[in-house]
Amino acid sequence: MSKIKIVCILVSIFILTTGATLFKKGLLTREQISYLIKKSSSNKSIKKEENLSEKEIVLALQKIEKEKKRQFEEKQEIEKFKERLSMQEEELKKKLNNKANEIFNLKKEAEMWVKKKEEIEKKNISWLSKVYEKMRPEEAASIVEKLDENLAIAILSKMEERQAGKILGAMDSKQAIKLSQKIGKPR
Repeated sequence: MSKIKIVCILVSIFILTTGATLFKKGLLTREQISYLIKKSSSNKSIKKEENLSEKEIVLALQKIEKEKKRQFEEKQEIEKFKERLSMQEEELKKKLNNKANEIFNLKKEAEMWVKKKEEIEKKNISWLSKVYEKMRPEEAASIVEKLDENLAIAILSKMEERQAGKILGAMDSKQAIKLSQKIGKPR
């Protein structure tokens, strides 16, 4: 066999194996594979066979390079997208943590204000109970009757029993009964 024929056979084998690989990857169709097989097995002139084989190889290699480039670019886009998603996720986590901390701080502050309000109310009720204790029972009764029931109960509950009893005795009996019942019920 001549060297040219051996080279042609080797090139044909290379083309067939490359074609099979490209076919498996979906880069070549059955028609293109059939064409490669026909070209590599034909007994036409050696020169024509060499030229076709080289052209086919060049085309196949160009197609492979284009596909590699496309896949590389696609991979880069996916990586950039993942990176953006990761950054957005981190940003959202930070915002969520900040909001959670803000809510926690606001809750603590609200609890503090509620506690302060309760302390002030207790202080004021204590002061009012002392004021009403120093008043004559009839005067205190006329004022306590007009107060909100819960406030009246709180004030009477803070007083000494004897003075609270005198005020209740000086009140309208229906109002005194109502307040007494509410004082006697557990809250």
